Amino acid sequence: MDLGEGRHALARSIFFGRLGELRHAYRDGVEDQLGALGMALNAVVWWNTLYMDAAVKKLETGGLSISPEIRS
Repeated sequence: MDLGEGRHALARSIFFGRLGELRHAYRDGVEDQLGALGMALNAVVWWNTLYMDAAVKKLETGGLSISPEIRS
């Protein structure tokens, strides 16, 4: 799974109201819902990045060797 596919899978998981489907082609306020979904998705990705970075630093502090692929 590449980065884009992972992001879309996360968005489908967050957008659970209609099993990840938009039922109507267009409705007033759809842009707001999609904007809010994008903001929530960005917040989850940002939080996971901070959490993973802290976890890697803690493992390195404990003496574990971390490969360069994980750090980047």
